[in-house]
Amino acid sequence: MNINQGHITLFWACTPHQLTDTGTCQSMAIFNLPMHLFLSWPLDKDLINHVTHGMVIKSLATQQLSPFEVRRWQQELKQSERANSPARH
Repeated sequence: MNINQGHITLFWACTPHQLTDTGTCQSMAIFNLPMHLFLSWPLDKDLINHVTHGMVIKSLATQQLSPFEVRRWQQELKQSERANSPARH
């Protein structure tokens, strides 16, 4: 699968994948979402069905997210992980 610069791509990690060549890309964000978190969002049922059945979803337009939004998402995901992780003693 090729991911074009500036686009957002969504796929289920059960699809074999590996980052092999970043080309000339200077900046990218990769989010690994726990399945329970993805399924808890109020998303379109067809989108969920497509993703969980192996379809790769790609944005039509580029530059959908600013670097600020990417950092905010990273922080929100970290907070969610901490809130959902079992207490450690």
